[in-house]
Amino acid sequence: MPLTTAQRDFIQTHLKGKNRVVKAKLEGEYKDYLRREAKTQAAIDVLGKNDPNRNALETRLQAAAAKKDAGKFAAAYDDLKSVKKDALKLANGFKSTLSPQSVTSEIAVVDAWVTDMIAEVDDRAKSIEGKFDLALNALRNTNPVSTTSSKEEAFARLKSINEKAAQARSAMQMRKSEADINATEFETRVKGFGLQTKTEDIRHKIGIIAAATPGADTALTQAMDAVLARFNTAGLSTPGTAITDRTTPRFTKADADLESLLRTLTDLSKFRTENPSFTDKNGKPMTKSEIETANKMLKERFGKIEERNAKRVAVAMERMDVDLLNEQIAWRADPERRDINRIERFDAFDMLDAMPPIPKKVDEWMAVPFVKAAADGIKAELAKVLPKGSKSDVLFDMAARSRKEWEAEIADQMGIDLDDLATDPSIAKLVTQMAETIQAEVRKAFPNKAAPDMKSVTIDGVLYEDRKFLASGGGGTVCTYTNKQTGEKIVLKEPKGYKPDEELKNDKFEEFSTEARNHREVLGGEKGTPPKNIMGMEGMVLGPNGMPLLAMPLAGGGDLDRLSESVSAAKESGLISPQAQHAMVQDSVRQMAHGIKQMQDAGVSHHDLKEANVFIMDDGTIKIADFGLANILDDHDDTVSMTQNTPGYEPAELQEKGKQGEKSDNFTLGVILSKMTDPTHGTASLEKRDFNFDLTEQQTRVPDPDNPGEDKAIEVTALDRLRNALLSDDPDERPEMTQVLLSTYLYEAETAYSKESMDELRAASNEYARNVGKRTGSIFANIQMLEGEILLLEQERSGQRVEREIDYCERMIAKGNAMLKRLNAELPELDKKLTALTTEIGDAAKRPNDGEINKAKTDQEKADLQELRKKVDDELAKNPILKRKRLAFVKLRSSREAMAKKIKNIGIDITKLEQNKKDQEAKLGQRLTPVQLRDIAQQIEAKRQEIVTLRKEIDAIHDEPAAKVFADRLKQANEAFK
Repeated sequence: MPLTTAQRDFIQTHLKGKNRVVKAKLEGEYKDYLRREAKTQAAIDVLGKNDPNRNALETRLQAAAAKKDAGKFAAAYDDLKSVKKDALKLANGFKSTLSPQSVTSEIAVVDAWVTDMIAEVDDRAKSIEGKFDLALNALRNTNPVSTTSSKEEAFARLKSINEKAAQARSAMQMRKSEADINATEFETRVKGFGLQTKTEDIRHKIGIIAAATPGADTALTQAMDAVLARFNTAGLSTPGTAITDRTTPRFTKADADLESLLRTLTDLSKFRTENPSFTDKNGKPMTKSEIETANKMLKERFGKIEERNAKRVAVAMERMDVDLLNEQIAWRADPERRDINRIERFDAFDMLDAMPPIPKKVDEWMAVPFVKAAADGIKAELAKVLPKGSKSDVLFDMAARSRKEWEAEIADQMGIDLDDLATDPSIAKLVTQMAETIQAEVRKAFPNKAAPDMKSVTIDGVLYEDRKFLASGGGGTVCTYTNKQTGEKIVLKEPKGYKPDEELKNDKFEEFSTEARNHREVLGGEKGTPPKNIMGMEGMVLGPNGMPLLAMPLAGGGDLDRLSESVSAAKESGLISPQAQHAMVQDSVRQMAHGIKQMQDAGVSHHDLKEANVFIMDDGTIKIADFGLANILDDHDDTVSMTQNTPGYEPAELQEKGKQGEKSDNFTLGVILSKMTDPTHGTASLEKRDFNFDLTEQQTRVPDPDNPGEDKAIEVTALDRLRNALLSDDPDERPEMTQVLLSTYLYEAETAYSKESMDELRAASNEYARNVGKRTGSIFANIQMLEGEILLLEQERSGQRVEREIDYCERMIAKGNAMLKRLNAELPELDKKLTALTTEIGDAAKRPNDGEINKAKTDQEKADLQELRKKVDDELAKNPILKRKRLAFVKLRSSREAMAKKIKNIGIDITKLEQNKKDQEAKLGQRLTPVQLRDIAQQIEAKRQEIVTLRKEIDAIHDEPAAKVFADRLKQANEAFK
């Protein structure tokens, strides 16, 4: 082949100094390269510029060209042959899939999308257009300022009209902002379709067909041109204005109508001097000058009010625009937040007020009438509430009180200070006897009891038998009981290792009674309507030793973890589509949000929300349960000090301030939402116990067409906006539950599909989870774990893992330092309390334990320690108040030791993290060796094969006759979600 001047100049630079044979060989190799380079490029061009395989081939072609430019013609030619071989194979494969029919189908897809977009513009515009005029209705129904009004009446009417006008302006501006949001969302949807890329691909394919069959492209080109013409004619080429072009004229007209209406309603020119109806405050007709003066004052006052209101409305509009553009979920004021109403508690004032004063010292014989009076008093109070049974809030409160709480009630009502060591020990002993007597009478009368052997329970006269173990967790053990007459099942929650005949420990009693109280508070007590998304309570049952046990309905669908894994397994095997899985996630989160709002309306914060504490009823309804760590708040803005939470779910305020409030549950909902929408459910997290460390400011990622094998962030979706808002480190920045429920992401859950379709999907998914999901869900959990491990390995191969490790270390160091700052600030206060208590109880604080005695260096030292312990024990036996103080001292000392240990451990962790950060920073930019890369590739391949095997196991389960009926129902329910 002849060479161009530039090519000949190029080859000559590489032939200098070479003999004739070498020159001929190099020139031949160079010409061979050029011939195949053109053919290779032609084959690559067949693929089209948007083909994901093209980029890799282009890169390889450039690498071959680099060798050619360096004069390594033989090596360049060999590389080129390999590229050409692969390019021709891909090009021929691509051509084999092309036909006029296949391209027609692609054009039809684009045409259908254009049709949908045109309809969507119309739907979105129609949903807003009429609302501008609607905003004026309240003003239209308002009477104008009457010419017969007094100035006070006229002023009041003007004020009312002005307020309604401000409301109308606000409503119209809100709809205008709504139109802007719709326009922004619609523009994102149009861009997300990638019409330009699809058009380029289709036109490229038409060109390939035309090259093979001249004339075959005419009809295809005309069809594509027609689709694009419809797209442009509909104004979709500028999608951001397609909606606002429709709505803005309606807003302008409504705004003009508002001004015209206002002029009519507030026409002050009608107040003329000849109007005889104008009178002063005494009823005397006003003169012309008096009317003019009054009219002037009225205008001035009205003008000032209007000016002030205009400024206020302007500020409100500015804020509203910002809020609306943030999907409305960042609004702080919840119009549906109600005052917190507490259920009725037992008031012991009447019962104890009738007793005579307790003397400063009580002999044993003197205690008898006081104890009897306590028994008689509580019996009289019980007689008032027993007719209602356990449904009575007051009776429930009586049974939920521990002995310690009764002691505090008695002491408070009788004016006794049980914290003062000067109080005679006999008084404390009497208070304990009275409390034990009251508690015993309440237990005797309370209708809900468990049998001595725990094999049956009775709730308001209904017997439940056939005790069966169901589950055990951190909160306790759960067993089922059955009403043999109706078949109804309930569950009873009891402490782990509960022994009904052992002495009742006050701390354990208070733990379970607190949970029962919190739970009943959320349910609203005897007068409340049980919230739909809060687990019901059949009642509180007293164990044989008086332990309060919680009886609840049986959640046949298990917990949210099981449902989530089951639905994911169904999607993995193709039973349901990604859309159906997404709809189930939306539905689950929406129901949880309703449950959280129901809690917050009742003034209760859960503070232990997680998938294991969210249960699924037989009909698919989600119920929040387990209120053991919950707190009853007196105000929506209150916070409480907390020391524990499930790792990975802790909000920033707990870590930094040791406190949680209502918005802490909102954060936890964000964590659950993140896990449910994360492809690996957190299994690719660097620290499984701290999944939420890198959850803020997320963006949905999609495959990057320009970089095969890599992802890119797209514009923030409705899911991202909701998730990021919930996960804000600042509680005030988190949306309230009303705004969460109004967010596009959850609102779509109620509007995207019919109620019937959603109900059937929910029921079918729940039935599948109960009967099949336990097996397939556990298999899918292994698949998720493997996919997470693969993702980490791929990040290690690409070098991203090092960057993630550094980021993780930085975040955890910051988190640790924040906690250290808080703990170091709290420690001096704890020391101060401990010092004061040590001084107050004297030798009781020095009581040596067995370990201290055994460590004595001499016999005398050991004897002295034993004598000190005996002396302290004798004092404690005689003085209940000192014993109580001693127990408080021990708890405080333990807390101090635990805090000091925690500070030390956090410091150690920070040191390790800082070292790990340095180690990772040293790896930045380092490339893995071929051996390391090969090892990673082998690990990835092995894990992928494991996933294939596990997927086959899921398919095999679905083919079993017993499981097929549930799988088929789920598959059928999925039809509406394809």
